[in-house]
Amino acid sequence: MPNENTMKKTFTDNLNRLLQERGITQAELAAYMEVSNTTISNWVKGYKVPRMDKVDKLCSFFKIKRSELLEQPPASGDLPDLTPKDEREIMHLMDDMKEKLMQEEGLMFDGQPASPESIQSILDAMQIGMEMAKKRNKAKYTPKKYRHED
Repeated sequence: MPNENTMKKTFTDNLNRLLQERGITQAELAAYMEVSNTTISNWVKGYKVPRMDKVDKLCSFFKIKRSELLEQPPASGDLPDLTPKDEREIMHLMDDMKEKLMQEEGLMFDGQPASPESIQSILDAMQIGMEMAKKRNKAKYTPKKYRHED
């Protein structure tokens, strides 16, 4: 499991790559994100990582999936992409899990009653994990004759 420093570096590398590839300045991104230039600078330099709501807004801005921002890009041929069916299955599982978590009385997070934001953070982390597990399972268990390799 990646540690916090690895996750920060991955996020920072991906953000910098996206800004460079698309020719977007930090000031332009700050304006869209409705945050200060210092906040964007902290993300770009790897000092801080945004909350999931800001990650989602970044994904909307770049028109990418969360995994493209939060995960290391796979080496060519490492992991297969998820199909729309895979994504629907994951979303269905996440919807069920959210419903169950929201109904749970006395759910605690870090010693305090879980807020909706805490529950969403848990769900976001679970979704990323489910996507990675699905990709790894597809790579491991899909027979070679059915793999779509470029």
